[in-house]
Amino acid sequence: MRYCPNCHRINVGRPQICNYCGRSWYIRLCPSRHENPYDVQYCGTCGSTDLTDTAGAKPWWSLIFRVSVWIIFILFIVTLCRDANQLFPLLLTLSLPVIMLLSVYFLIGSIAPWPLKGFLKYVNKIIKTLFIKFLVWLWNAIKWILFNQKNINSRGR
Repeated sequence: MRYCPNCHRINVGRPQICNYCGRSWYIRLCPSRHENPYDVQYCGTCGSTDLTDTAGAKPWWSLIFRVSVWIIFILFIVTLCRDANQLFPLLLTLSLPVIMLLSVYFLIGSIAPWPLKGFLKYVNKIIKTLFIKFLVWLWNAIKWILFNQKNINSRGR
């Protein structure tokens, strides 16, 4: 199933074009069905200027879910490297509620009326900035944990 962000309807299966409004998802298609990025003016393969309209770029929050899976995986690996009794409860208490809150936030944002969508775009921009800063901080913390642990072990010998 695919949700169309343009007409706000769900399409059965995984069609390349919305069955209701005729827009394509995150890509532009020429009459020969060559896939192109959403912001191009002509087909990069055949040169056709007759491209489908898109529903826009991929939403940034889809990246958040992919990155959150990697963060959980990295925290799991760090937990295996260190004492599991210290970090595993932290992993559960931080990651699961955050993922649940994000899911509820995006559900509310998808069914919100149009006046509220402008405010939510502003909030999304702030959240995106804070999330990127958090990822940088988390990456630095993971590097510090891994390399500091090695330095402590090498000094103790």
